[in-house]
Parts: sequence; structure tokens; C-alpha cells
Amino acid sequence: MHKFSTDFECYFIEFDPELDQDYFVDGDILKIRGVESYIPGIFDKTVLALSYFEKRFSEFAFIVRPNLSSFIYFPALKKFLESQKKERFYSGSRSLYQNYQNNEGDHLFFGHGSCVVFSKDLAEVLVEKKGQYMQLPYSKFHADDLLFGKIFKKEGIPLVPFQSFYIEKNIDPYKIYSRIPDDTFHFRIKVSTGEDRLLKEKVIHNKLYEIFYE
Repeated sequence: MHKFSTDFECYFIEFDPELDQDYFVDGDILKIRGVESYIPGIFDKTVLALSYFEKRFSEFAFIVRPNLSSFIYFPALKKFLESQKKERFYSGSRSLYQNYQNNEGDHLFFGHGSCVVFSKDLAEVLVEKKGQYMQLPYSKFHADDLLFGKIFKKEGIPLVPFQSFYIEKNIDPYKIYSRIPDDTFHFRIKVSTGEDRLLKEKVIHNKLYEIFYE
């Protein structure tokens, strides 16, 4: 990812419960004092990371927030972003929340949390309103991606969907390369569960790297 440092500034983000300060940057890792969790941890960690960069927002046009199941092809991502507006922009692989379980909220289209993209002015909104949304109790609607969708809907921001390429089976990417659209920049790799799942996903990530970067 650092091959494209002239266009993208990239960090891994992690909570560290033993950190003796709010933030610590170790190379390309941004450590934040806190405890990892699914809910509310993923959303809170994202917003706290944005808060760390708040004074530098003017240096950026967009924030791209993938997760570790993602593989990003930066040249295609750059081309995609160059064609988008730089304000009130919210994008992701379109998913639908249907409120059939009496959770909070109406039916909602939102960007899947494997990769969410938004303009810096929406990052400012998230930081400004973080007190309203952080540390929310467990609810299906309060997963990070649904919560992004809820906040941006309140701001009148529509979702601009992009097409992700999902790899959900343990398959050699070389065998499916011909099926990958030319403009694809986001791949979601999540094979079936099992003790060797992470090993299988790592192999797929490495082969995608060979295909697109070597």
C-alpha cells in the first residue's frame, strides 16, 4: 500500500488496552487506547481514528475505511475517486437492512462495512457527532456499517454504491481472474469458517497481490 503514498496515506488501526496515552503511531499502525470488540468497538475505533487526524482533514479529499477481509487495488480506487464529488459523498458495496426484528430504525440501504468511503466533510460530521453514537449498547442496527448509513441518512446523504468482488470460497484467484470487472478496486475475502480459515484467506490475499501488483 505504501507504493502509492503520493496519493494515499494508509494505516492499520488497532485498540491497545495497555496504552498509557490516547494514541500512539508505530510506523503504519495507529494504536488507540481501548479494547477490541465488534459492537461498539469497530465503529468507535473508526471514529477515534478520525478524531486523531481531525486537524489534518484539510490535507485529504476522502477517507477509505476497509477491514482486514479487504484487498484494495489502488490504481482502480484512485480512478474511481477522481470521478466522484468531494463533498457529501458516501459510498460502499450496497447492502439492505430490513427491520424485521423490531430493532431501531427503518429499512435502509447502506455501504457494507468491508469497505466504506466518504468525503472529508462527512468525516467531520462523524467526529462532531461522536458523542451521540459511540458506546451504544448491542443492537444489530448499531453495527458500524449500519450506523454509518443511519448517520449519513439523517444528514441527507445518499449512498453511491460501488461493485465489490466477493471471494467467499477457498478458490485460486487465477482461476476466476477473467470474471473480475476491469474497474474493480475492492475485493472482500471471507471463506467458510474453520481453524484454517485465516490461512486460506492469506493465500488468496497473496495471490491477488501477485495478480495486480507484480
